[in-house]
Amino acid sequence: MKKLCIFLLLIITILGGCSSNVFSGESANWEGEYSTTINGNDEEGNYTFVYKNGNDHTKLKNVEIVVINGVNGSTKTMDEHQGTTIKLSTSCRGCAVTQENEKIEVTIKWDGNHEENFFLE
Repeated sequence: MKKLCIFLLLIITILGGCSSNVFSGESANWEGEYSTTINGNDEEGNYTFVYKNGNDHTKLKNVEIVVINGVNGSTKTMDEHQGTTIKLSTSCRGCAVTQENEKIEVTIKWDGNHEENFFLE
């Protein structure tokens, strides 16, 4: 019984150090979301961007997504993407993690002549 109590205490301590946050926002043509799990100075996250004016057969060309998250920034480019949902994964170890009250700036360019900016909050 004593071993079980120690094991449960250890699990609670490990899980207690983790936090999860969801940031979301939108522009005229895009919706975005960032789901993140933070454990100390480590962060695992997933971005999901949805083009509002299309369907599974929609083809987006020359897509560029720029995400500025505090001091961290990343860019994803695609010559062509079919469908309306674009997913990106991120992870960092020993980094400046995303704070709960932070605004994440997103710029999406597509089809050579469209560009929109918005924030995930």
